[in-house]
Amino acid sequence: MPPASISFRFSQRFKSPAREVYDWATDYDPQDIVRMGHSGKRKIARVCNETLILTDTYHYEDGTKVSKKKLIRLDPAGLRWTNTHLTGPNQHSQFLYELIPEGETACRLDFTGMQILELEDASKREVAERARQLKREDSTSWKNLARAFASERKQASGR
Repeated sequence: MPPASISFRFSQRFKSPAREVYDWATDYDPQDIVRMGHSGKRKIARVCNETLILTDTYHYEDGTKVSKKKLIRLDPAGLRWTNTHLTGPNQHSQFLYELIPEGETACRLDFTGMQILELEDASKREVAERARQLKREDSTSWKNLARAFASERKQASGR
């Protein structure tokens, strides 16, 4: 099967300042996989202040497990970060995240996925269908993360 490069984008809004969302989103935690709506575990290794390696193991209902090692590069001044898959089924795929302030009390996450997949049929139609599927899956994970952020923020403020 030939590899195919699949690009997709989406945005996710947050009703909080961009810096607050950035700090939360890049404060990697073993519970992040659950926050995204998945089952699994996460190991976090800090290489240096702005570089981490995550080892995520996802557990699926059919009993299979998939591990992915990811290189995370943080850019706190630019409110952006990258996620590059070092191992796993999406090896060499890269994901870009940028938070755009929308006033003082809201922001938008702009997500760009550049995923490499092995496809039996790498026709333009199949690539477009997979891009829609990947966008749907990843945007659902970020909707779950936005809900988790709002919930945790609400609990922290005691409301």
